[in-house]
Amino acid sequence: MKNFKLFCFGFGQVAKYFVKKLINEKYNLSLVTTNTTKTKEKFFENQKFKSYFFNNKNYDEKLISDLTNSNIILVSIPPVDGEDIVVNFFEKKFDNFNFKWITYLSATSIYGDKKGNWVDEKSEPNPTSKNGKSRLAAEKITMEQFGTLYIVATPIGNLEDISSRAINVLASVDIIAAEDTRHSKKLLQSIQVQTQQVPYHDFSSPDATAKIVSKLEKGCSIALISDAGTPLISDPGYKLVKLAREKNISVVPIPGASAVTAALSVAGIPTDRFIFEGFLPNKTVARTKYLQELVLETRTLVFFESPHRIVECLADISKVFGAEREIFVAREISKKFESHFLGSLAQVLEWIEADPVQQKGEFVLVLAGCGADELRKKIERQALDIVELLRGKIPMKQAVTIACEITGARKNTIYDLTLKPAGQED
Repeated sequence: MKNFKLFCFGFGQVAKYFVKKLINEKYNLSLVTTNTTKTKEKFFENQKFKSYFFNNKNYDEKLISDLTNSNIILVSIPPVDGEDIVVNFFEKKFDNFNFKWITYLSATSIYGDKKGNWVDEKSEPNPTSKNGKSRLAAEKITMEQFGTLYIVATPIGNLEDISSRAINVLASVDIIAAEDTRHSKKLLQSIQVQTQQVPYHDFSSPDATAKIVSKLEKGCSIALISDAGTPLISDPGYKLVKLAREKNISVVPIPGASAVTAALSVAGIPTDRFIFEGFLPNKTVARTKYLQELVLETRTLVFFESPHRIVECLADISKVFGAEREIFVAREISKKFESHFLGSLAQVLEWIEADPVQQKGEFVLVLAGCGADELRKKIERQALDIVELLRGKIPMKQAVTIACEITGARKNTIYDLTLKPAGQED
């Protein structure tokens, strides 16, 4: 559902029709209006609504903020004694607004149009009109007149994986915001697209984000692409999409290649529930600590890793999760020397350490989640560790109760295990 913000000076038949039209067309309408009565307020039930009292001498900064963030301004207040208080208001408050009207609306014309055309474009502009016609401000435009931000997936290796829809979008937009313009240039040349590129990456400033959004507000359509795969999946773009949505700009995904789903689809490990963790911390201590927080995770885990850290990363995963935990390694997906390996962590480490070639390229690691039996044993081990810490400080029964409340372990099981000699746990 598209968001739409409408500001009404006054509220007559035309404004009512305007609102009904937007609601019927499934817009998420936020309405701001002036001088409403109780009767008119009933019309706005179940809508985002607030009102201001307005005249040419009375306005505040909140009104100004709502006004400047509106998609369209509809004016239904007629001139008073030849003075147009709305025009005067704009001239006082907006020096560079370049105020003019794009069209007039009349209740007679919009209700009489059998084709559903509700804008009366034939009406002649008449600033002193008292015939009940309303006006639309030129500088405020509907979402359809804003540009569109396209989030375009690009190949992760094989250039033939790009979709025809992605090619059409990249060729038709005004600008392509690319993570690395030099890298993307090769792709664009291969598909014969000559659209202008601008850089946009993780280190782009807030000003760079604002400039792109400003272009979208002025009607430019922009495609966001990363170096490979779907943008925002461990790639830049979140801040841009967030700001665009805050400005009611349409954001459209152009689906395509993703290393995450590609690896999951061929892993042979459960895919009904998974969690994507992206790149793990660079340093061993930080990486180990991070992994320890995931040790009881029952969903399949997906990680990205780079060639210069792959061996150390797999070794740390093996230490934390155990050498027998199942893992799938996808290397250089969709590229010429792509390779896969499915086995235990002990087996995959042996495979990758034995062949330096398998240590090159980009990796996706798909790690099996914690099984039910393994999960039970780990929880019991945690509970026993807590009991051991409390031993001698409080009664054993109380220590077991506290440990089970913290871990969720079964109280009878933990109590029985504390009575067994060390090393005899199940």
